[in-house]
Amino acid sequence: MLLLENSTQYFIGKGFGSIGVPTYYFTPAEANSADNMFVYLYIIFGIASVILAFYGMIKFLYFKFESSKDSKQFFIVALVILTGGITSNLFEASFYSVYGGVIIGVVFSKKISLKLT
Repeated sequence: MLLLENSTQYFIGKGFGSIGVPTYYFTPAEANSADNMFVYLYIIFGIASVILAFYGMIKFLYFKFESSKDSKQFFIVALVILTGGITSNLFEASFYSVYGGVIIGVVFSKKISLKLT
């Protein structure tokens, strides 16, 4: 069984609900739990997910952190959570989803204040 059935889906993906938990409910014969975040995104969005993932990684790597202890701890936690996407599906794990969303919000935010008190 192929996750993407035709050549068009390699470029535009299959869309929401085509992998993960929704497939177990609606098409159990085609059910597949994405084993990592990148497979999950590629099946849903196709080539656009590769561009999005690359852009997100570049934004994260060039993000300017303050030299305070709190921002260093934030960076370490962010790195641990985002590298968790290599081995697991972050979008369907509740722990990673909450903290991953906060990290993505901070990295892509224009106004950033990491002073934790």
